[in-house]
Amino acid sequence: MMIILMGCKRNEIEALPLATVSVLNAVNDGKVARLNTNLRDSCLNMAFKHFSIVAGNSSPIKLYSSGAPSMTYFEQRPDTKAGDIYSLFLTGSHSAPESVLIKEAIPPYPVADVINLRLVNLSPNSPAVSLTIVSPTSSNLFNNISYKQVSEFTTVQIPVATPEIEYVFQIKNEVGTILGTYTLPVAGTVSVTSSRHRNITLAVKGMVGGTGASTFGIIALPHY
Repeated sequence: MMIILMGCKRNEIEALPLATVSVLNAVNDGKVARLNTNLRDSCLNMAFKHFSIVAGNSSPIKLYSSGAPSMTYFEQRPDTKAGDIYSLFLTGSHSAPESVLIKEAIPPYPVADVINLRLVNLSPNSPAVSLTIVSPTSSNLFNNISYKQVSEFTTVQIPVATPEIEYVFQIKNEVGTILGTYTLPVAGTVSVTSSRHRNITLAVKGMVGGTGASTFGIIALPHY
């Protein structure tokens, strides 16, 4: 991907090579992540946003401790290449932020009535976790995903139903204790109807025993 800029006086053309970075901001007690001082280029805390950036390492992604654009507490300049797709998972805490950057190899959109799903553990105090689908079917999807680990994609059957139904997942520890649940709703940006034939990442966020924005749970990141 690239942007072409044309000057009106000299009729010069400058091509800017672009990369795509999907940011998931799961920093506990964190604030917004931004590309610059423009509020429109912000990823809220415990949320995601897809950015197009100039390839290379000149485009910083910054975490801000308040609405003031001068008060940063974390900055990363991802080393990217033109046309490539990346995911940047921000985690840790306000006092000790961390990140996981991966160059993506997103599977092609599936033709069958399925979702390609993977799991990333962004909960700093969690044990290695498993993910199980418990309704409307029952199946264990992932095991022993430790902090900052990203699983491979797996296929989840989501057949068309009338009416459509929610899908419920459980996060468990190594002995099977339920730590949290996540419901894939029928409708919405990430949902049964929107995510079928697509790829999504489920990110374990928050703190075990946490409250407020740091409540233990899942954020879904769509790759579409």
